[in-house]
Amino acid sequence: MAFFGGAKTAACSTLLNWYRQQGQGISLNEIQRGDIVFYNFSGSSSPQHVGIVISRAGNLVTCIEGNTSPGSEGSQDNGGCVAKKSRYIYQIVGAARPQYHPEPVPVPEPKDDISGHWAEADMRRSNKLGIIKGYPDGTFRPDKAVTRAEMAVIANRLIDLFLGGDAK
Repeated sequence: MAFFGGAKTAACSTLLNWYRQQGQGISLNEIQRGDIVFYNFSGSSSPQHVGIVISRAGNLVTCIEGNTSPGSEGSQDNGGCVAKKSRYIYQIVGAARPQYHPEPVPVPEPKDDISGHWAEADMRRSNKLGIIKGYPDGTFRPDKAVTRAEMAVIANRLIDLFLGGDAK
């Protein structure tokens, strides 16, 4: 519901106008993680592309964008892939802050399946630091093989821990 009231549109100008009508338009100075930005790469003020902000560093905004081209070559507003892109703020012609209403996530009662394990102290410390959080059922499954996806999550949490938030 946060995106165009649950309806569908492929028109960036329609989407930007909808956010403005909802009172969710913001200035470029306010852009932060979770906001939606609208680009024009030809210098016009009409939006032709959209992205969801994951970080901002000064005049550089990093977003997840769909229907773009990899790298800096090719169509940046109709290229057919989803990519993480860093772009300059001067390319942004509008921004909005959706009213997110996250659903509450039930927290399971933790299960102690690591007591007595040879790596118990390290697992408890990693959990306390937020590096590993276990599975939704409250278990850690200490002898289960780690998948690539799980390792990617752990690596990103370590980067955030050591670099203090989003890696630049």
